[in-house]
Amino acid sequence: MVEEQPPIAAVMRRPEHDVAPPIAAVLTTPTPQLPTMREALERSEAAFVGCAGLAEDPLLVRFVTVDGSESFASVSIIGAPTAEVEGCVAALASSIRFTPSVALSLIKEYLP
Repeated sequence: MVEEQPPIAAVMRRPEHDVAPPIAAVLTTPTPQLPTMREALERSEAAFVGCAGLAEDPLLVRFVTVDGSESFASVSIIGAPTAEVEGCVAALASSIRFTPSVALSLIKEYLP
């Protein structure tokens, strides 16, 4: 006697074949809220004062932003700074991120 085999579709519908493949968890890291530009500069004040200490003089820095950017479009020191002071200010300014804002120019003074 020959035993009849169920059709392949019936075999594939058995409960052991109905297990859904695992769904990969999508991990997302929430984006931290960026500070305003002025808040970001306030948080960096001590470091800029350190740059002024290298200059051994008050340091006037012009920060320029453009619409929609979260970093400075340009940063310049008013006066004739040394390469060391320029490097200090440039490195610090390039690390600052803030909530995108409108175009503006702001001059800040840092005392040693």
